[in-house]
Amino acid sequence: MKLTNSKMTAKRLGKAIRACRKERGLLLRDLEITSKLTIAHLSHFETGKRFPSVYNLIAIADAMGVSLDELIGRKVRVPKRYLSEEVDITNKLL
Repeated sequence: MKLTNSKMTAKRLGKAIRACRKERGLLLRDLEITSKLTIAHLSHFETGKRFPSVYNLIAIADAMGVSLDELIGRKVRVPKRYLSEEVDITNKLL
C-alpha cells in the first residue's frame, strides 16, 4: 500500500500492516508468535480500531523482517542529483 499524502490514520496504517503481512504469506498467529503481541492487538491494529505505539510498530516490523518505512508502505524519495553523480557533502555539512 503506497501512501499518497502525509496523513496517516489508524485505518490506513492497519491496511498497510495487513498488506505487508499478507505479501509475506503470514497469518496473524505467525505474527503473534514472532512479535510477542496478541492476535487481539494485531487484529485491532489491522482493522484500524487502535493505533499502535512506536514500540509495537517496531515489534511488528522486526517480526516481518522489514523496515518501518516498508511496513507502512512509505517510499523514500531520493533526489535525482544524488543518484546520478557522486556528491561530496562533507563541505556542505560544515
